[in-house]
Amino acid sequence: MSDASYRQDLQAFAIELRRLAYTMPAGHEDRLIHLSERMASRARQLPKVDAQAM
Repeated sequence: MSDASYRQDLQAFAIELRRLAYTMPAGHEDRLIHLSERMASRARQLPKVDAQAM
């Protein structure tokens, strides 16, 4: 799996999790929304590649 594909999947999972969070009873969605934000943030970060490792 390429880095770009991995990031796209992670972003899609974050969006799906956020949508699911909004179906939760009031007050229970906060943790899921925060997790979704962390996932989306990580998906937006550029991967750090060690050129010597290749």
